[in-house]
Amino acid sequence: MILHIKNRELERHGKLLCKIKNISLNEGDIVGIIGKNGSGKTSLLKEIYEDIQNDKRNKGSVEFLQFNENLNLDKSGGEMVVQKILEHFANDKGIYLLDEPTTYLDSANVNKIVNLINKKNSTFCIATHDRSFLEKVCTKLWIIEQGELVEFNGNYTEYKEQKEIKISEYNSELKKYQKETRKIRDTIRNMKEEQQGKTLGKPKNMMASDYRIIGTKTKITQNQKKMQKNILKQEEKLNSLSKPKKIEEEYDISFLNIFNKRSKRSFYIEEKEFFINGKCLWMTTNLSFSSGDKVMLVGKNGSGKTTFLNYIKEQIPNNFKVAYFEQNNLEIFEKEKTVLSFIRNITDIEEKELRNILALLNFRGTDINKKVSVLSNGEKVKLYFISLLFQETDVLLLDELTNFLDIVTIEAVEKILSKYPGILIMVSHDSQFVKNVATKVIELNSKEILRFR
Repeated sequence: MILHIKNRELERHGKLLCKIKNISLNEGDIVGIIGKNGSGKTSLLKEIYEDIQNDKRNKGSVEFLQFNENLNLDKSGGEMVVQKILEHFANDKGIYLLDEPTTYLDSANVNKIVNLINKKNSTFCIATHDRSFLEKVCTKLWIIEQGELVEFNGNYTEYKEQKEIKISEYNSELKKYQKETRKIRDTIRNMKEEQQGKTLGKPKNMMASDYRIIGTKTKITQNQKKMQKNILKQEEKLNSLSKPKKIEEEYDISFLNIFNKRSKRSFYIEEKEFFINGKCLWMTTNLSFSSGDKVMLVGKNGSGKTTFLNYIKEQIPNNFKVAYFEQNNLEIFEKEKTVLSFIRNITDIEEKELRNILALLNFRGTDINKKVSVLSNGEKVKLYFISLLFQETDVLLLDELTNFLDIVTIEAVEKILSKYPGILIMVSHDSQFVKNVATKVIELNSKEILRFR
């Protein structure tokens, strides 16, 4: 065994991130670490690195590689990631800690990394938001949720299947709990109504003298005490019921209906050849786009996806309202504003709905009062995305939106985009995201005609 952590609290800057229940790292393990942005995935990798380095048995046998920030984007991010991994794998360490290795990778390069990891006789801990990658590589999962880090022995599909079973069991237990609490509350209410009726004094058809003589008052007092005792028993029974613990956060997504206000629009792009330095990057057939289309641009790193997205933007008629999420453009915020004040400045939506949207993307409680200056890249991406949603656009352009988002947020974004009524055109290398969202796919391949499929 390389590492065993039990009943430890993971902290950063004095803040509790999660409680580690019981995890172990054995030789040959390929562990996937999943959790929301800010839940402590990177901090966990750093702590594991320190633990291993402080262990004389394994000192010097571990490498910690981060990929999610500060890449030189003059070159394709995907090419840089592959190059970096190849260089470090050549060092032949026994343990590798990888932080978001697939962030800039197209599907071909993801498969290269998958093959490298599966062929290498090493131990891996990998923080990732890529569901397809998790499925292809990881045999064990460490999941950070609801303030706890737990271990699951199995792949991502098995984890999701088990979670669905737990959610079904939770819903069944919740219905039983709600039925029992309603029954007890009804009993208590009926008892109190009966008790109230018995304190109204003598019956109307009884003389006062008779009322005093036969001792009805005493009897009523005795009944009152008995009734009160029964009420207390029922209240104790109610308080003793344990509400089932939530398996996952619940969200109100009814606010997504606000997207249905825009009118139907469409536009058309004629066939075009595009050259860079005399080289044909791509050529298109005639393309049309209509409200409700969810178009995904896919292709290898360096195939010109962002260039083509910018070309589409230039062809959109001037009377269309367009919003554009540009990757690596996260310095657009006033840093001293809070999350809530930033959003309030761009929409007059009711605060309840506003908070629902923020909660769906995991801005909860005190998070909405965070200053923009302290937000992580993932949190800035979410805030940027939310700000675009409120612009009531005809066309929404998204360039690699999911790069810094956690799995839970990506799934929330998928729900939101499924409700978007305008024309949605996206660049993404996330194969699961493409599968779940796209109604049309445009594939860019060198020397091939670009077309819908």
